[in-house]
Amino acid sequence: MRIASDRQLAKGIKILKGAKSVSGVIVFSIMKDEIFFVRAFFDHYRKLGVDGFLVLDDGSSDGTLEFLLAQRDTTVLTSDFAYGEEYSRRAKIPWRYQTMRAGIRLKSIIPDRFLRGQWCVYADADEFLVIPPQFNFIRDFTKELDARGMPLILGSVIEFYPHDFPDLSKSTNEPSDLPDLLSKSPFFDSVKLFNVSDKGEIIRLCRSASGRLFSTYGVPYGSSQEVATVEEVGASKNGKNLAIGSAIHKIPLIHPSRSVRLKSGHFATVQPSSIGAVAVLHFKFTFDIVRRTRLALESKAWSRGSAKYSNYQVLLSRMEEANGTFLGPDSVIYEKPQQLVDVGNIWWNVS
Repeated sequence: MRIASDRQLAKGIKILKGAKSVSGVIVFSIMKDEIFFVRAFFDHYRKLGVDGFLVLDDGSSDGTLEFLLAQRDTTVLTSDFAYGEEYSRRAKIPWRYQTMRAGIRLKSIIPDRFLRGQWCVYADADEFLVIPPQFNFIRDFTKELDARGMPLILGSVIEFYPHDFPDLSKSTNEPSDLPDLLSKSPFFDSVKLFNVSDKGEIIRLCRSASGRLFSTYGVPYGSSQEVATVEEVGASKNGKNLAIGSAIHKIPLIHPSRSVRLKSGHFATVQPSSIGAVAVLHFKFTFDIVRRTRLALESKAWSRGSAKYSNYQVLLSRMEEANGTFLGPDSVIYEKPQQLVDVGNIWWNVS
């Protein structure tokens, strides 16, 4: 295991293509073998009005890197450290070290180095940002955030899925845009996922679609409490024992500065405001999920050695055996952003 400081991680970042400094509203992403999603991803964010892309390629071998290098509005990075590589980092107490995954620190180091003073959309390749529908383009929204002194905003992470398991393999073509993706995985759980207190505390209300499916198909996910129903954990303080499955929130839009930085994809150095929230459409369940699960288990790049993907592997196996459905009591077909406003996953409470 290598011992490294933040400075050494930063020195290990190399520019394969593009400018050393970028400006405007920039999409930052870390990608590895994302050819299935990448065309739809770029199409969506260009239509949203972003000014460019900053992408760290984590050793892609499926054509993703070649696609990125061909994009005129994209700065492409590589790193001496793989996303999932564990390294030893000096802790605040000088004689102690902590083990971290390089990707967690790179999520903070790269925006701080390349995007300080700019607005950053942080998104994985299977995540599609939706802003409050009264704003036509992302720059209209970031101007409003600037005017209200909000350096970041929370996003409700909403998982999308098809009708049943056999639908996953009906279309293997790479989607070209968001409508194409939605034609294959059009359903989501129409439930409000969380609230934000006046102090910026996140109050969990419901689990993700993954959490519901783990419970439905009897897949253990950590402690026994993590496959409980909402009613069973309703009395728990602040919903801390609620079955989540995948993350139900992240910070998809941030304005990095000396004092404002990502700690991870879900938390930052400052608390979010309760004034508003955006949505992140997460295409967890598509034809690509089998490959993504296999990659996660082989690379062990995610938390706890990609442990949660072992649960997804079991879930997919049980659903395949049963020709099971993804649908639940709150499943609806997505048609427009107003549906997410109506259920409470997008809000903008200003007078």
